[in-house]
Amino acid sequence: MKKTRLFVMLLLIALSLPTTNAQNSKKQQKNRQHTAPAIRSTTDSVSLALGKLIGNDLLHYIESLPEENINIDLFLDEFQKTLKKDTLNTFFTLNDAGHFFELQMTAAAEKQNERRKSENADFLGQNAKRPEVTVTETGLQYEIITLGDGQKPTSNSVVTVDYEGSLIDGTVFDSSLERGEPISFGLNQVIRGWTEGLQLMPIGSEFKFYIPSQLGYGDRAAGDKIPASSTLIFYVKLLDIAE
Repeated sequence: MKKTRLFVMLLLIALSLPTTNAQNSKKQQKNRQHTAPAIRSTTDSVSLALGKLIGNDLLHYIESLPEENINIDLFLDEFQKTLKKDTLNTFFTLNDAGHFFELQMTAAAEKQNERRKSENADFLGQNAKRPEVTVTETGLQYEIITLGDGQKPTSNSVVTVDYEGSLIDGTVFDSSLERGEPISFGLNQVIRGWTEGLQLMPIGSEFKFYIPSQLGYGDRAAGDKIPASSTLIFYVKLLDIAE
């Protein structure tokens, strides 16, 4: 918990400062002359090891910032002041930094979400024009790969399927095929797109579903692999109906 608080605090400082392109700062750092530090004690070794570990973690955070915008020199200056508990010469109080961070993250999330909505709407609009794709009244899109001749499930059925789910950029977020193990679940326990789509499939069928966000997870993310407002693409093979 303390480690997480430290990283958040460092990010607050980084995000609050005037920004320049990180790549330019990296080039400046690369051009500087560095000499190996003199190691005189265990404390020195521990300090270097801790610097490496925390620095590596911070680098991942910094590289995840929008456009990697950060002024490395200002960041390091404020970082040192914070470690030295210098409260007189810092740019932000902790409370002000927290408030600023919250506002910036909210604005960034809203901007990113609107961009994702637009991208997904464009994708669905183009996909709907394909002759092999059928669009239902709810907005669910599907194409038939193989049409079986077995029974169709109802909204209360328990089904067994093989599937693979991906985003519109091709990122696979879940796959029973990769695990080599089908999954069983009740159609009244899953997202609306699955409940509607599986009822169209006779046993033995293979369909591909394009599920708009309103039939999926809406404006909320699902874990760390499915961003908010995402269209979900599923290959599904209906293997069996338990009831």
